[in-house]
Amino acid sequence: MSNPKLNTLFKRFTTSVKFYKKRLVVFGVFSTGYGYMLYANRNHKSDIFRMAMAGSLSNMLCEVGFHFADTVNIRSKLHTQKVSTYRMLTHIFMEEGMYGLSKGISACFYGSIVCGFVYFSLFKLLKAQIYQLTGDKMPLSLLCLTSAFLAESFTLLLYYPYDTIK
Repeated sequence: MSNPKLNTLFKRFTTSVKFYKKRLVVFGVFSTGYGYMLYANRNHKSDIFRMAMAGSLSNMLCEVGFHFADTVNIRSKLHTQKVSTYRMLTHIFMEEGMYGLSKGISACFYGSIVCGFVYFSLFKLLKAQIYQLTGDKMPLSLLCLTSAFLAESFTLLLYYPYDTIK
């Protein structure tokens, strides 16, 4: 005796793997190359470059790690009735499978790398330049705000049109 619900889930899972096969290969190759580049440049002479590389990696890990939760959150807010997070998660997974939970993840992946790189390099660069001009009189929070605003603005211009497909 077979369980029809389990069969449906298994079928959706295998369909998702077939659909994402090419994307998984591209993601794997890019991640491997990017990881190697980070490892090879861990002792780079430029503090700005090392900070930018580490920031892009940490930003990418956070954004991709929480992409699924963000997708469920957005979908539950757009739903006509008030729905719990768990119910929306199961609804998305049962109706669309992993595809529904991972819509827009490639834009999130590449956008977060760019954003992290720009933010952390700008922060380190602006901190050195502004503190040299003002002599530590500028508040650190204003420097963080400026770097974040410029990095997010630049990144949103690049990947926002692709991120709206959630």
